[in-house]
Amino acid sequence: MKKITSILFTIMFAPYTLSAQIAFDDFERTTGLGHNWTVYAGGSSVGIVNGSDIGLVNGPSLIGISGWTASIFSADQYSEAQISSNSIDSVLKQVFVRRRSSDLARYAFHWNNALGGRYELKYDGVPTSQVRILVFAAAPPPTPGDTLRIEIQGMTMKGYLNGDLLLTTTDTAFTSSNPITTTGPPGVTYRFTVGFPAVYPTSVFEWWRGSSLLPAVTSTINIKLILEGFYDAGSNALRKKDFVMVYLRNASSPYSKIDSSIALIDSITLQGSFSFPNTQSGTYYIVTKHRNTIETWSRAGGELFIPSTIMNYNFTDAPGKAFGNNMNQVDASPVRFGIYSGDVDQDEIIDASDAGAIDNDAFNFVTGYVNTDLTGDDIVDASDEAIVDNNAFNFVGVIKP
Repeated sequence: MKKITSILFTIMFAPYTLSAQIAFDDFERTTGLGHNWTVYAGGSSVGIVNGSDIGLVNGPSLIGISGWTASIFSADQYSEAQISSNSIDSVLKQVFVRRRSSDLARYAFHWNNALGGRYELKYDGVPTSQVRILVFAAAPPPTPGDTLRIEIQGMTMKGYLNGDLLLTTTDTAFTSSNPITTTGPPGVTYRFTVGFPAVYPTSVFEWWRGSSLLPAVTSTINIKLILEGFYDAGSNALRKKDFVMVYLRNASSPYSKIDSSIALIDSITLQGSFSFPNTQSGTYYIVTKHRNTIETWSRAGGELFIPSTIMNYNFTDAPGKAFGNNMNQVDASPVRFGIYSGDVDQDEIIDASDAGAIDNDAFNFVTGYVNTDLTGDDIVDASDEAIVDNNAFNFVGVIKP
């Protein structure tokens, strides 16, 4: 998949919304980290792992600190990243904001396995005597697929886990000799925990984004959709919630991307609320992307977008809601249609390469939040193989204008 470096990528967290020009990287490439990033610690050890994640490629470094320096950010900003499905527990995973130009000082949010394990908002990257834990909460560690996010406005910070506010505090103790009150790039930090062996290569984050924070503007599309494999017709619900990315594309050739957003699809309502504060009035295709389903476009002709309103689109009630009728019926009562599952490698077709990846993981009894788990039950087994085999047999692929 082609690398995405800087796009309009939006999701709302009151009272701010991710807006302006959003820096975004999915790390899906075989080349190096790239000129958009500056590596502050780790040197050549920092890079792309498995063609899909940022992490430590090799030794000797035990730590990597990288900031996005291809954009200019306001002092009020955020940094967010999703933990890789291949990540290991012995690596500290941190998102940070306002990295100071004169040193490594930064405000950060992470889970620390010290003192029984806890999430912390921290003034970090300075001599030990100056490091300050601003607020913390004891909790189990994050798991692969979880997202960590830190926001800062003025001297008030917020730490989010999977979109839920976990910690908030205002730093009133900073001094005039070492404040972080001005602009500075957001980014990520990762290091092996003391006492644990270093393992190379090690994947840390699957994607990252960051930008300035601006006052929220409500332009929301409530999108109802079903991930075919996740759906349980017996309960009329998904087996689990999961994140879906939605792009708005021009309704005419070359169908350029206009804006994008990510939201959690609820397992019961089958709906997610996608915020698009930057999009102008017009007609656009709604394009869905999920980690193991086929990219699916909305019906022919596109949909009318009206800024500062709440709009709705339902993929589930008719096959024609997808361009080219590119969905499968997943329930007879009520009649519902789902987006095809099985595109594990995201190459826009479900074929032998996807089946092979699932067969291999099933053979090795792989469990957890992995792309080869099509049913969302955290186990790769024959039920996942059946879905991918059927869709590969039927030559399921992306259908678009």
